[in-house]
Amino acid sequence: MLSFFKINDPYRLIAIFLIAFAIKIPFFTNANAYFDMQHWLIIGEAMQSGHMYVDIFDSIAPLAASTYWLIVLIFGKSTLALNILGTLLMLVQAIIFNSLTIKNKVFEQNTYLPAFVYVILLSSHYALSVFSPAQLAMTFVLLAFSKLLSHVEFRAKHDEQIMSIGLLLGLAMLFYLPFIVFLPIVLIILVFFTNTLKRRYIILSLSSVVPLVLVFTYYWLVNDESGYFIINFVTPTLIMGLTTLSNIGLAIPVLTCWFLGFVTMPKQRRLNNYQTRLAQLFFLTGVLTLFILLFAVADIITGIILLVPVAAFFTTHLFFLIRRPLVDLIVTLMFLSFSLLTSYDSEFGFVGLYGSLSKEVKIDAELASIIKDKKLLVLGDKQQLYQYGSLASPFYDWGLSLPVLDNLEFYDNIVFIKESIDRYQPEVILDYELRWQEIRFHIPEFNAQYKQVKPSVWVRNE
Repeated sequence: MLSFFKINDPYRLIAIFLIAFAIKIPFFTNANAYFDMQHWLIIGEAMQSGHMYVDIFDSIAPLAASTYWLIVLIFGKSTLALNILGTLLMLVQAIIFNSLTIKNKVFEQNTYLPAFVYVILLSSHYALSVFSPAQLAMTFVLLAFSKLLSHVEFRAKHDEQIMSIGLLLGLAMLFYLPFIVFLPIVLIILVFFTNTLKRRYIILSLSSVVPLVLVFTYYWLVNDESGYFIINFVTPTLIMGLTTLSNIGLAIPVLTCWFLGFVTMPKQRRLNNYQTRLAQLFFLTGVLTLFILLFAVADIITGIILLVPVAAFFTTHLFFLIRRPLVDLIVTLMFLSFSLLTSYDSEFGFVGLYGSLSKEVKIDAELASIIKDKKLLVLGDKQQLYQYGSLASPFYDWGLSLPVLDNLEFYDNIVFIKESIDRYQPEVILDYELRWQEIRFHIPEFNAQYKQVKPSVWVRNE
């Protein structure tokens, strides 16, 4: 089957398209969707009536939030739409990756095998192929990486090439800020593999922050919300923490393919000096990425997506060594089986290789009937409850909400809370942290607006 994709025929993309959708069909019909998908849709729904960071306390990147706003506007809160769009975006990325390998003469043959390998590796974990901020950002990272390879090959003498790399990385950050880690990786690659002028390092660094500065300026000048932008977006996203070995284990399928492809590189006899240097470049990129992921700035599962192009590069080299039809068939079946096993287990837990991605909250039937399709204010770290209704306050992320709710002695915080509740008028308040009593003490008029129907549950008077 691998030989089918070793032909330089664009129609091979149709087969890759069908394979990708066939792999994803079980996820399309899964009722208990990956909770982060619900999270993104909740944000998109809330943006229909508010602005990020000041009206919605969450650290999702601005362009990602705007994308989910558009999806909810068109499709509603549909996880099916996110699954289908995620599959389509995965195919787009595979085409970009395949194109950069052909354009930059990465392999000795121009084929569509890299696209096939890229799709299967992305499918090895459910979180890698959903329509996530990380996947959206990865599209721009791939475009930047393509230009980087062109710079390495042709030693471009124009500043525009370097500037475009920086701008693409900056756009990626506006979809998923933790991908700022790719900027130092690019700088290190330029040091080791090019003789780039010093001023171009400055151009690259400055151009990469231009999109971020422009968005900051928008929040500052247009919405007067620059403080919320920094506190609720920039600061929490860049908090670093050591990744546990169990989390690194989530990358086993990608790392395994990378390792097997790397150890067989000495058998590649027909590579020229440039292609050998590219192999060194990809290996260095993978090592640096893995090192940075050990000091994760965000969700390790989505961070693994940065390793997929590296693993796809070495795995493709491995598959080019296979000549015999029987070996070709066996390796293809093993590759697909391994990826499918880890993919379906990551969502459905058939084998238990991964912890469950779902964060389903079990609530009693009475509470479900109270909050179903209602405007909710949840005081506590229970974002999953918004799956039953809609967000009706800025206090979505509990950690980001605490600086306001824990400091009610400040007049500005009291005013902010009152204006928010008056504006959104939540129909049900779920108080799991006993904050509502303190709020009612400082704003007595809420006593007449809400009544307690059961412990921790307050309903707005009609």
